[in-house]
Amino acid sequence: MILLTLFFVFFFIGIYNFGGGYAMVPLIISLAVDKYNWLSLSEFVNFLTISQVTPGPIAINLATFVGYSVGGGILGSIIATISVVLPSFIIITLIVFFMNKFKDNVYIKNFFIGIRPVVVGLIATSCLSVIDGDFFSVYSILVFLIVFYLTTFKNLNPIIAIFLTGFIGMFII
Repeated sequence: MILLTLFFVFFFIGIYNFGGGYAMVPLIISLAVDKYNWLSLSEFVNFLTISQVTPGPIAINLATFVGYSVGGGILGSIIATISVVLPSFIIITLIVFFMNKFKDNVYIKNFFIGIRPVVVGLIATSCLSVIDGDFFSVYSILVFLIVFYLTTFKNLNPIIAIFLTGFIGMFII
C-alpha cells in the first residue's frame, strides 16, 4: 500500500513541476514531511543536500532518495522516480504533438509569461521552508553571502562553491 501511495504522491508532485526541482521542494515538504510524516524536516534537508551534489536533476534525485527511504529500498526509489517524471513526459509528449498548431497563440504565450512569478515564488518558498533554527546561524548567513558574491561577481564555478561550502560546513558550522 505504501508503494501505491508513494506513486500517487510523487505523480501529483510531478504534475506541478513548473519551474524545475526547486519549485517542487515546498510541495514535497508539505506531503512527505507534513502530511504523511514519512520524514522529519531534518531528514528531508539531508536528502535535499545529497540531491544537490548528486549528478542529475534535483527533483529526480530527491524523489529517488525519498522513495528509497519510504518505500523500503530500490523498488520504492524506482516507483518514486518514475512517478515524478511520468507527468512531465506525458505533458511534453502532448505539447510536441500540438506545438505547431498553437505555437503562435497569444493565450499560450501569456500563460507561460503568467506562471513565471509563481515559479519564482515557489523557489523562494523552498528556500524559506528549509530554514530552521538548527540550520540558520550567523555562520550560515556569512558563508551564503561570501559564496553568493564569489559565484555572482567573481565567476566561481558552482561545483567548487558546493565543495567549498561543504568543507567549510564540516569545520565551522
